[in-house]
Amino acid sequence: MAIAAAIVLAVAASIIANPSRTALFAQPLHPEQLAEVEDRLAQWSVPFTPSADNVIVDTAHRNDVLLRLSLAGVPHAHVATTGEALANVGVLTPQAVVDAQTRSGLAGDIEVALRSIEGVDDARVIIAPGKVAEFSDEGTADATASVRLQLRPGTRLSRASIAGIRSFVAASVTGLDPMRVTILDDHGVALTGDAAESDDASALQTSLQTALDEALGAGVAIVRVHAEYASAESEQRDVRRAPLGSAPIVRESATESFTGAGRHYDKNNERDDRGSDVHETVSRLPRGSLARMTTAVVVDAQKNLELENVRVLA
Repeated sequence: MAIAAAIVLAVAASIIANPSRTALFAQPLHPEQLAEVEDRLAQWSVPFTPSADNVIVDTAHRNDVLLRLSLAGVPHAHVATTGEALANVGVLTPQAVVDAQTRSGLAGDIEVALRSIEGVDDARVIIAPGKVAEFSDEGTADATASVRLQLRPGTRLSRASIAGIRSFVAASVTGLDPMRVTILDDHGVALTGDAAESDDASALQTSLQTALDEALGAGVAIVRVHAEYASAESEQRDVRRAPLGSAPIVRESATESFTGAGRHYDKNNERDDRGSDVHETVSRLPRGSLARMTTAVVVDAQKNLELENVRVLA
């Protein structure tokens, strides 16, 4: 407290001694906002004096600096994280309020983390908790999360980035399945990764075209690549049983006898299971995984190229 008071007094003395300098913002900043502003001003080589919750700049340049910061989206709106959301929770706080504050703080933690992703300017996260049936006539509900991303102009997230964001959000919330995380952009368009599939195929096509141009010569070959991705999650199970020895795994026998005079009928079934070595293989293909890749290469017939060599290269 003494150090903070000394800083405030020093800043006040600086303003009094230099009337041409003033606080940049009318309202005090939170620590993460202050750090963001100071970092941006340092990048722009703008002279400033830091204080406990503001920065001091030349009065003549204040409006220009505020305009530049506003156009850059700095500082971001303050988001209450878990520590701040639970700061006022006491022993008498109802559990429902504690749970709501916990979800709010967790959403804030995720939002702050998503802001650091390249191409993401801001994020908003809403977490809906799961519900366990307390009575037999009630249904259960799984936890869900909604994420709205504000992307920087010209930014298009790749399929891998979207999948990574979905997995990150799901891993941050207990019991949340990645398939129940909905991601929207600032235009309200769902980011499923499907829109980025063509970009991935185009990147591979460009890379292959460049390689063939260097190997065969420019204009000798034309490449087209088409990628197909799994639209739903799938699972395959392969179970194989092997006998433990030379004898078969299972032996069954049946005997029947009939005595005509006494009209006596006897039937006996025997089954001998000697055990086996069981191998089970489970293959899971998540949604959005590459299911098939098709490549077509058209070559100039006048070049008399060995098509098999071109096929191997492609």
